Amino acid sequence: MKYKAYKLSFPCGVHFGENSLDSSETLFHSDSMFSALCTEASREGNDSVKWLYEIFNNRQIIISDLFPFVAVSYTHLT
Repeated sequence: MKYKAYKLSFPCGVHFGENSLDSSETLFHSDSMFSALCTEASREGNDSVKWLYEIFNNRQIIISDLFPFVAVSYTHLT
């Protein structure tokens, strides 16, 4: 099986937390990501949620917990 890793970028920021802005998390659980994908698919109508469920159920797509990364750019100091 081939694997691909994707770095997600949020240009306007993002909040991972428990139902309020008072606390935040440093990781995003895979079930929360699946739920978010289903929510977005449901806005498309048609059979989008069913299609999404089937590709995950058939293990065509597998997601794991999402961990943070920091994009660091190094500049050469002279």
